[in-house]
Amino acid sequence: MRIRHEPASSAARTLLNRLRTNIRGYIVRGLLVIVPLGITFYVLRLCYLLTAGHLAPFVRANVVQFPPFMEPIIAVILFSSMLYLIGFLAAWVLGRRLIAIGEMLLRRIPLVKTIYTASKQAVDVLSLQDADPTYQSAVLVDFPYPGSKAMAFMTGKVALEGEGPHYRIFVPTTPNPTSGYFCIFPPRHVEPMGMGVQDAFKAIMSVGIVTPDILTPSTPLADTELRMPSTHEAADHRPAKGPVSVLGRVKHLLRTRMLSGFLVLVPLGITAFAMNLLYTFTAGRIAPLAKALPGSLPGYVTAIISVMLFFVLLYTVGYIATAVVGGRLIRITETIIERIPIVTTIYSASKQMVEAILSRKSGPNLKVAVFVHFPYPGVRTIGFIVGTIGTLDGRVYYKVFLPTTPNISVGLLQFYEARDVFACTLTVEEAIKMAVSGGIIGPDHMTFTRLDQMSSEALANLLTSTQAEV
Repeated sequence: MRIRHEPASSAARTLLNRLRTNIRGYIVRGLLVIVPLGITFYVLRLCYLLTAGHLAPFVRANVVQFPPFMEPIIAVILFSSMLYLIGFLAAWVLGRRLIAIGEMLLRRIPLVKTIYTASKQAVDVLSLQDADPTYQSAVLVDFPYPGSKAMAFMTGKVALEGEGPHYRIFVPTTPNPTSGYFCIFPPRHVEPMGMGVQDAFKAIMSVGIVTPDILTPSTPLADTELRMPSTHEAADHRPAKGPVSVLGRVKHLLRTRMLSGFLVLVPLGITAFAMNLLYTFTAGRIAPLAKALPGSLPGYVTAIISVMLFFVLLYTVGYIATAVVGGRLIRITETIIERIPIVTTIYSASKQMVEAILSRKSGPNLKVAVFVHFPYPGVRTIGFIVGTIGTLDGRVYYKVFLPTTPNISVGLLQFYEARDVFACTLTVEEAIKMAVSGGIIGPDHMTFTRLDQMSSEALANLLTSTQAEV
């Protein structure tokens, strides 16, 4: 009988594979540490440049001279003071009306409306960190169907009339856990994961690479754990607070005022930055032609002429693209571009983005907020009725737009029968806040009514309620 000896080359390959695994694991863990720090630094630097960074140079050039090393400090002080002043004005009734009028004017400008709305939603989501700094817990839920588990975060609890207590759950996407789906789950579809919120974030961002081998416990949550306390019970069990000091009141006031100013000023700054960037990439390229005109023209006149020339160029290109020969030339050019490896990726992505912005003149016309079964019966999510559609055999379906979180300008279009659509007590604005926050902002009790159980008059009133645009 021959004894087979494992060749040395096989042992070397095994050792090499282990070494590669260890090196890869350490590199991945290093990236998980360095990349978030780098992104955080870049975002903070960008926020500084978009906001406070413009103040100190202006003051230094026009008001008072100070050493260059003092510029960042002066900028932060000026920006904080501006935030407080805007927040102070926003607390007044007149200030709120002026802000509402300003937002209404911005939302009537096609491209500005899109940029401002998106930036305001992003800032609103960031401000939720101050209202409720953490999710309540990390959980496992049956998603997208029973038996298939997904990592999620519990954002609150809600008692549904006639059905008992439920969980408000945010199911994040991977590797970006800041977007996903907001759903209301019954207790039988939710399990504690035995993992902290921060560890769950790391697991999601690493696409499952950084996860424990065993999740404990895995017992469905009982209904008794979700019993909603009454107002009196909540007041009785609320921890007693001692007298608030004058310093504590001042801190709270400063924090509230500055947060209000942040919510007003930063979306405007982001919109102005985006429009300036858009001008630089488009009409700004034609500015040298406008400056070449006879006579010395002021800067604002040059900018206006540049924009006019840019629109003339757009019209000319559009006219040529409409013509048969022009359309063929454009298609040939796109075919050539699509054959260049890196260029085709950039061109395709930018073209899709521009088509997504310009093909939709306004956001979805959200008539009324409802709840529907998603992703399977028993689990509900927020939707917005955008109309109805019929079939040849006489059936009528409601067209329901199901938004993602926190970017509610994208989502799914689903068709539901009246028996599967539930009217609720939320207004469109309240439903938008609930969807954007992933359930962090929402009522503790809700009442649902099936559309097929409503009277014709009540249903007509519901469908003609106040509309809103995303």
